[in-house]
Amino acid sequence: DAGLIALLILNEVCLAADTGLGTKEPIRQNSLQAFMSAWVAALPGPEDINHPLLWSEEDQEILQSSSTNRIYRVLDDIEEDVTWLKTNVFEKDGNRFP
Repeated sequence: DAGLIALLILNEVCLAADTGLGTKEPIRQNSLQAFMSAWVAALPGPEDINHPLLWSEEDQEILQSSSTNRIYRVLDDIEEDVTWLKTNVFEKDGNRFP
């Protein structure tokens, strides 16, 4: 479910960037599209997020050795998901997912 939500958010980010990328479906009323554009603008960027997935490899290694929640297992799962998405989604339509 999280992956599908992430794809929907990526689409909204593309639409808000007004680059001609993204899928303009569903077609929305102007007021709803203005709301969605404002919502996307309010999302934090990578520089605003302090999440272990964005940490340096050295810091992730410290976390791996000091936690019962193994970060490398999570990273492996993410890599597997990204590989699947590239093959089955992103490479199928480069206009929707540049």
